[in-house]
Amino acid sequence: MNTNKLQNILVATDFSDCAFNAINTAIVIAARHQANLILLEVTTALPASNKLSIDSIISEQHEAALSKSVLRLTKTAKEINDQHLVTTSSISKVGLIAEQICETAKEINADMIVMGTHGASSLKEFFIGSNSFAVIEKAEHPVLIIPQATTIVNFKRIMFPVRNIPNALEKYNFLRTIIKHNNSELIVFGVEKKVDNAINNLTDSINYFNNQMKDDSVINSTFFKVGDKNLADEVMQKAKEMGCDLIVITSKLDTNFKEYFIGTFSQQIVNRSQIPVLHIK
Repeated sequence: MNTNKLQNILVATDFSDCAFNAINTAIVIAARHQANLILLEVTTALPASNKLSIDSIISEQHEAALSKSVLRLTKTAKEINDQHLVTTSSISKVGLIAEQICETAKEINADMIVMGTHGASSLKEFFIGSNSFAVIEKAEHPVLIIPQATTIVNFKRIMFPVRNIPNALEKYNFLRTIIKHNNSELIVFGVEKKVDNAINNLTDSINYFNNQMKDDSVINSTFFKVGDKNLADEVMQKAKEMGCDLIVITSKLDTNFKEYFIGTFSQQIVNRSQIPVLHIK
């Protein structure tokens, strides 16, 4: 399989248990790819008041938060360097979390963003959303989401849901990098709402992968599901049944108010999945 390895992996952290779990996964990935690990902490900016005395206090608070962030990031980066022999550096910023993560990924030419998520539920899931999903919406880079409860670091069985979306093969070109370095089995799961010619269209989409996977000597299996049920639930249930340890999503994001209200395919998987989720835009 002729493919490049990852070189720069950006990991967003707030030093919570959830974030450390994501860092631990990123360390293993970086070691496997001999990649650079870049830790990023974003301190949320306080709003300006347009009063000189108050804004001066806010500025001091930002500087204090940055100083604290730099110290603990530097310490953590050194520990990773020393204990895991992974080249690690750090960046500290003030601003909106999702925006700063995406901007930093561009600045350092990241191959992938890694971050943890606590998940969300009910109205919070649909109307507030999580930082992880906000990054997925804004980022131009692949984003790997690590749920708080997971300890998976080796992606041996990868669930790849395929829908009738354009340029699906382009998404596989990044995924094959992960497959190569994990010797993964790829589970291709064709899912679509029950409409005319749905199964034929899915078959056509999945046929794009067949020759490439054969050339890459990728162990794979293919399943189809056409129905009226929630597609995200179908994917997560199938991933559980198949013992998968990574779900890859490539779907379009919000398209209309109805999808926004019930939660998009991507958002439901990101917020509900109990295993890591990789989004490739």
